Order: sequence, then C-alpha cells, then structure tokens
Amino acid sequence: MKKIISVVLSLVLLVCSLAVSSNAQEEKTYPIIIVPGYSSSCLYKDGENGEKIHIWNIIIEDILKKVALNLPQIGSDIVAYTQGDAQQLAKTIGIGFNELYGDMAYDENGKPVTELHVYHSSAAEVNTKYLNEYEDGQYIHEFEIMPYVTQNLGEKAEEWTFNFNTDFRQNVMFCALDLARLVKDVKDYTGSDKVNILAVSHGGQTSSTYLSMCAIAQRGGAEAKELASYLSISVEELTYLFNANDINNALLTVPAIGGAVLAYDVMTNQVKLDEETLMYFIENGMMFETDINWLMKAQQVGFLDDFIYYLQPYLMQVLGCWGSMWDFVPLDQYDEVKSTVASETFLNSDVIKTSDYFHEAIMAKMSENLQYVEKTANVYILAGTGAPSVVGSQINSDAIISVKASTGATTAPYGQHFSSGYETLKTECSDSKHSHLSPKMDVDASTCYLPDTTWFVEGLFHGMTIKDTYTSELMRTLVESNEKIDVYTLADFPQFRYSTNTCHTVDAMFNTSVPGYLSSDDTCLAVTNLSKKNKLVILDITCDNDAISFNIGDYFGKQIDPQNTMCVELNGTVPSVSLETVNVTVSYMLIGSVTPINSRTFTYTIMNGENAQYDTANPFTANTVDTQFKDTVTQYSFGQLLYKTNLGAIFEMFFRVFSNVLTKSIALIVK
Repeated sequence: MKKIISVVLSLVLLVCSLAVSSNAQEEKTYPIIIVPGYSSSCLYKDGENGEKIHIWNIIIEDILKKVALNLPQIGSDIVAYTQGDAQQLAKTIGIGFNELYGDMAYDENGKPVTELHVYHSSAAEVNTKYLNEYEDGQYIHEFEIMPYVTQNLGEKAEEWTFNFNTDFRQNVMFCALDLARLVKDVKDYTGSDKVNILAVSHGGQTSSTYLSMCAIAQRGGAEAKELASYLSISVEELTYLFNANDINNALLTVPAIGGAVLAYDVMTNQVKLDEETLMYFIENGMMFETDINWLMKAQQVGFLDDFIYYLQPYLMQVLGCWGSMWDFVPLDQYDEVKSTVASETFLNSDVIKTSDYFHEAIMAKMSENLQYVEKTANVYILAGTGAPSVVGSQINSDAIISVKASTGATTAPYGQHFSSGYETLKTECSDSKHSHLSPKMDVDASTCYLPDTTWFVEGLFHGMTIKDTYTSELMRTLVESNEKIDVYTLADFPQFRYSTNTCHTVDAMFNTSVPGYLSSDDTCLAVTNLSKKNKLVILDITCDNDAISFNIGDYFGKQIDPQNTMCVELNGTVPSVSLETVNVTVSYMLIGSVTPINSRTFTYTIMNGENAQYDTANPFTANTVDTQFKDTVTQYSFGQLLYKTNLGAIFEMFFRVFSNVLTKSIALIVK
C-alpha cells in the first residue's frame, strides 16, 4: 500500500513539476534593451584636468547664452529676414551652431575633430534603476514608451530595462558593434539567456544592421571574414558577439532600415518644408483633439525654406562627414549624393569606404539577412504610412522615413494608388493565400524585408507609436510575447490599419470584414469617436460609389460619446468585384471644441467577387475623388484665386458638408 501511495505521490509531484515548468515557460520574461532614435545618446569630451565637458545633447541654457551675446546682431538679421533677406540670419545662426557644436565634426579624412565619449555603456550603469538612483533620471531613452512595455516585468522593470548608448556619428556598423557588446553584457548582468530589443527610428537601422551582421557571422566564410575586417575584430569575436540566439524579440518601430530621404534632402540642400504635414506631425505628437492642420491648407508659406537653404552649409561643416549621415542615404540615391556632395579627399576616407560596404553588403541584402535571422529570433517591424516628407519629398512615408526604406515595401507614388485589379509582386512572399496589399491599394507588402511580420498604420507619424491606442497595444504585444506572431495570428492586429490617434477624431470600419475591407457580408459601418473628452456629431457619411449609401436616420445629427462607437446601417449593394477601392468620407463636428466642421476619408478595398481587370498601361490611379466643385468655381476669377492660395480646399469642404446637411435635413422632414 505504501508503495502504491509512493508511486501516486511521485506521479502527482511529476505532474505538478511539469505544470510549473509549463507555466514558467509561458510566463518567462526577458530584459529589454531600448535602442533609441538618432542623437539620443549624450556625448562629452575629456577636460585638461580629467573632468567631463558636456558636448551633446542640446542644453537650452547654452543656446540662450549664445543668443544673448549676439542679440543685437540677431535682431538686425530678423528685420532683414522679414524684408526677404534670409542669408544674414542663417550666417549668424550657422556660426553660432558651429561654435557650440564644432567639437562634434569629423574631418575630411573621416577622423573626429575631438574625441567624444558616451557617459554610460555597461549594463550595470545603463539600466533605468541605476540612472534614476545615481543620475536623477538623466540618460533614460524613450521614457514615454518604456513604462508601458515593461509592465510584465513587475518589480524587475527598472533594473531589467537598459538604455543603449552609442556615438551616433559613427558608421552604423560600429553602432551595431556597441549594441552587440551590450546584449552580451545584459545577459551576464541579468542571468537571462535572451534579451528583447525595442528600437526606434535610427535605433531600427542600428538593430537591423546588428541582426544582419548576426546572419553574416552565422553563415561564416569569406563574407564573415570581410565584415570582421571592417570592424577590426577577429572572426572568432565576430561569431561570439553577433549571435541571433541571444535575441527573443526584436521590434523595430518606424525604423530607418533602408535610410531616410531626409538625409538626401539635407545633404543635397533640397529642403522644402511642407507646413501642412509639419502641422499634422505636431497634432499627432500633442494628441490634439482640436484639428488645426486645415489652417495650413490656406497657404504653404515657405517662409523657412530660404533660411534653411543658407543655413545648410554651416550644418554640413559639422554633420557632413559623419558616417551615420552617409549610412542614412537610401541605396538608390547613394551614388548620386557621393558624386555631387563628397570631395575627392573624403571619397577616399574610411567613412565612405565603410559606408560603401554597408550599402552593398548589408542594406542591399537586408531581406536575405533578416529572413535568415528570423529562423532563430522573432523580428517585427511597425511602420507608419500615408504622409509626404516634412521636408517636401512627395513620397509615401511617416513624414520622416519612407515606407520603402522602413519596410522594403513597394509603394505607389504619393497621392496615387495601384489601379483596380493590381496583384502583388510577391518577390519576398509568394504564398498565394497571402495578399499583402493595403486596403488603400498604395502599399505592396509582398516585397517587404519581412512580409509576414511587418505592420503598417496609415496616419502614424514618425516616433508617435505610443500616441496611438492601436499601435501602442500592438507594440506591447509584440515585445512581451514569447510565441511567434505574424500578421495573421491575432484578429485585433491586422497587417494594415488606420491610426487611432485622438487627433484623427474618428475611426470607421465595416462590421464583419478585416479593417480596411468591404464585402457583401457587411451590414453596417462602425464609427468610433476617438476623442477622450468631447462628444462627436456626425453630419454626413458619403461614398464615392453610388451603389453604396448609409441610413440617414442612424447617424444624422446624433451624438457619439467619447471613445464610443455607433453602427450605421449600410444601404445599397456592394459591387461583385475584388481589388477595387471605394472612399467613404465621414464629416463631423466635435462639441466643445473650437474645431470647425471637418472630415476624414477612409479607403476600403472591395473583396466581393472576381478580381477587377488590371490596366497595365495605367498602373496608378490618382486618389482624388470629386472635382465638380473645383471645376465649377475655377470658372470665375474669385474661384481661381481661392485655389491659388489653397483656400479652395477649405471652402470646398464647408460647401460639401453644408449642402449635404441641407439635403439630408429635407429628406428627414419629408420622411
């Protein structure tokens, strides 16, 4: 009997231990390394007496002192600027910038003018707990993001959160080498067998470069030997430092993986600020619930363009020879920038030789390298779409990084979409069951570096991931999960989604389809008030396809409470076709806000039958919807003036909404 009891108890203990082991595996957590955006690391130089002299980041007091010393000259320059002369003000500011930050320059031989250092680099000193206790919270990166994504670490959150520092001026491969060393150090410091990486912007380029170098190191051979040579380390050290088995999850948010068109514009002095996009950028960052971007539709003033043009040569005296600036130049623009910007001396420097290698061996092979690493580690990309560059380049981007550079996706020209019937290129994902085409039909994700683990958010601006409910939840999910997730794993996180930042005011999706799509199974449109404090009144919902309409009585004049949703009945017949788009515009008023009436247009792809016939002779279609108002008004001189000043777009919106409101009011009265 005792033997039987002993056996039973042993079995019970075994089952319990297995259960505990299983639960431990499910609940296992990993330390997080935050790899921040460009220029986040603070730099200092050694003083004559061994003291640390702060060089970077920007200290407002230093700038104010410089301004105070030059106040009479600056005042005179501003007066001249208001009269159309921007050159003198740019000269004064440029000279002041060089006096403050000249120590950060590299010379034409690719050597730093002054040897600079980061304040902290070891795991023991870059964890958030240490920085809070001994540095008063200084040197903590992305402080808004980290508390959000470290909640599952519990009491270990601060000590297991690490803030990566690097001399961001250097070629990105050396930044990646610094990251590799920190990964090993964090593992030793915490005793964890793996780490999670959360990267932002330039941190995404650094992290993707690190992962690519892991692939090269693991493949070995001549490729690894050449890389080790550029890094001035042995092949054995390369293999030790760059090991994808050290990584659990690597999430790259709004990453500059393939560079930034901003670098091209700045280095070639072609900056033309887009004021409306800049205003959108501010709205997203501040999470305004009062739309103000429409004010900038009235006039693209361009008052800073001349100033930036004359300032650029002074900035380039400091930035122009940085390796990271050259690594930022997109692959398809790299040779052009070298031939037009770089001097003969600089072309022979180690900076350019290393950047040449980076562009050829890493940037050009990013898909191959990341897909190789993905067999070992979970690699995710989260990018924004739907905006031109703030510096004027008309290319689909998150206002800073193009969609192509951040994800590898193929995009239609900005302001256009692929014509009806377009089928994806399938260069990186050939699975016939996977579409990878955005609902707006402007992004073909089948050419991505990682087609199945890349998410796109229309209206997500650069660095605004935490400002959007959808993207912040997705970010947290991808960082915390120990299971492999792809764009088909979780219904709540489809590959393509509209931003839910409160500044966009409304969100809308059909009730049965994946967000962004429409089929005959859908019976209503779910309209959500994104505001957290103001009620919303829907004034109008229109579709550019006459076969589709919405029940007036469901929505007209009715209020939606903050963060609430109202379902609006779908009328008419959804066309029996697939890969064809329709535009639905929701016009509204936000009660209690100074915002005038405004609207948001959503583009949906119909998936309800045979694919539309693709016209290869006309591969793209303009996003414009209805030009009848413009065509009518511009017949008159007053109307031509309106559109020349961009005021026409505002008047068109007001006219359309009020005329539709009047029509629907009459319809309801008659009914």
